[in-house]
Amino acid sequence: MMNKHITVFRDDTIAPALFDKGWGNGIMINNDDDYNVLMADISAQGHQDLEDFMQSSGNDGVIVVSFGSIVKTMSKEKREMFAAVFARLRQKVVWRYPESMGEKPPGLGNNTKLISWLPQNDLLAHSKTRAFVNHAGLNGVYESLYHGVPMVCFPLFGDHPGNAARVVARGLGISLDFSTVTSDQLYKAVLHVLTNSSSRRTRARRSGCTVTSPRHSRSWPSGGKNPPSNLGECPSSRPAPGAAAEPYYRLNGAPFRSDLFSCSGDPVGLGKYKQIDSGNDMTTTKIIERIIRNRLHFEARNKAKEEKEMRAFEALQKQVKSGQKMIEESS
Repeated sequence: MMNKHITVFRDDTIAPALFDKGWGNGIMINNDDDYNVLMADISAQGHQDLEDFMQSSGNDGVIVVSFGSIVKTMSKEKREMFAAVFARLRQKVVWRYPESMGEKPPGLGNNTKLISWLPQNDLLAHSKTRAFVNHAGLNGVYESLYHGVPMVCFPLFGDHPGNAARVVARGLGISLDFSTVTSDQLYKAVLHVLTNSSSRRTRARRSGCTVTSPRHSRSWPSGGKNPPSNLGECPSSRPAPGAAAEPYYRLNGAPFRSDLFSCSGDPVGLGKYKQIDSGNDMTTTKIIERIIRNRLHFEARNKAKEEKEMRAFEALQKQVKSGQKMIEESS
């Protein structure tokens, strides 16, 4: 199983025996037995005030803002800049704003609701949600893509830059530099993802790919249903394990037989695998011993070099002191 999904990591070569677990890496995105997206009922989870705020947005909708659970602080200048931009928008804004952020920005608009924790997946599934401002964390990217919500990404560290690059390449949103972004850039980026019709069609198509994917986390290998693929134009569509597959996949430009990666049967007995003696007697134990031996040699060499340099330094110090003494005696 892989912590990725073909709609995002479509350029990676994946054989049918491998299982995309991208939608189940702790997200467990809501879907019913017919693989349709369930619209969130936030009020049923004890967030009636949040549901009321979402409904009050009317046709303009809501923008969800969250930089993840790891980001707990933000400079005063950045907080005020974000607040000022959000205040200019027609949409309502739900901003995950932990207490560690400090006091609310002075320019915060009446359209913005600060909340220390938010049910992110449920908000992204809400019919009123129009865009998602985030840090390009993988969970948020998957959830946003699944629910067809455009993104404005601010990659911060780790896998964020790569995730943001895929969001842009797939036409799912925009990526901005958190350290240098201006209020004008942020405002234009939000308006772009809200109004761009081409991006909207791309999101709808890719969201459909994730909902109906035959590699859906509930369709295999747990048994039960294995719904037919209707990925349509999805460029990343691949056959499900056990389903009819094209005879060839491509690996680094070279074709290979997809049936060699079957999930069932003994690969040795089927003649699909055999062990070849390379003639190399290298073992894990030998590799570890070599690493330790080289490390000890490296430490001994550095110690000898340090002692040599210290002797040279001490000799130089003696020469300096001897020269100073000769000057004093001659004067």
